[in-house]
Amino acid sequence: MLTAILQRATLALTPTSDSPRLDAEVLLSHALACNRSQLRLKTTLTDTQLSLFQALVTRRQQRIPIAYLIGQKEFWSLMLMITPAVLVPRPETELLVETVLHLISHKEAHIADLGTGSGAIALALVSERLNWRVTATDLSQAALDIAIQNATHLQLHHLTFKLGSWTDAFAPNDRFDAIVSNPPYLAMDDPYLVNTDISHEPVSALVADNQGLAAYQTITTHAINFLKPGGYLCFEHGATQAACVRAILQHHAFVTITTLKDLAGLDRVTYGHIRL
Repeated sequence: MLTAILQRATLALTPTSDSPRLDAEVLLSHALACNRSQLRLKTTLTDTQLSLFQALVTRRQQRIPIAYLIGQKEFWSLMLMITPAVLVPRPETELLVETVLHLISHKEAHIADLGTGSGAIALALVSERLNWRVTATDLSQAALDIAIQNATHLQLHHLTFKLGSWTDAFAPNDRFDAIVSNPPYLAMDDPYLVNTDISHEPVSALVADNQGLAAYQTITTHAINFLKPGGYLCFEHGATQAACVRAILQHHAFVTITTLKDLAGLDRVTYGHIRL
């Protein structure tokens, strides 16, 4: 019975999903409150479970992200609560976490995560460096509430959450070893915003003026005032934006500017530091 139900759902999701079978299995697991590996042990559904599954499939056909449908998403081996108030964490963002962990060697560093959303980057950093202090900011109180709940659920400490736009959330005497951000970087007319999964995600976390570069310009202009000598500014960006982001960092006197590629071979992270 479950096999036939999965087959029908997979067929229904094929026109709108790149991974229809996987999506069907994840949604069915959610409806049955079990892991995907446990599906083969299940033989029947209750009417309530079947109705829930069918409703989830219908919403997935509307390209609503899986993370919103099941309310969670794994990032850096951490299971995060996710709602439509925050961007869905993406695997390529883990490169940003790896980069900061590689660049900062001292045991008691102070890091800032600007536009934290679900808290994915901040929480990943603290999970790896228990003595680090991380200040996570966001313009959205709803997003900060999700990040705080994730930190509480994961029992991760040494985190401070501040409401505000980029560095405006900082106190005048705040100084950081690194400032990290995955800001909005899509242009207003980007075709990915139309009839895709991300069209259901918060526009403020996706779209920026000046062809998607406005946030990089704003953050870089002010970040230098909050970095310790030698401190790093690290960005995630779109695959075609590396040259522009490097130019912005260079214009503001950052040095040793470097771009790193993600696992797909695409330019994804660019960083620089201020002189000692």
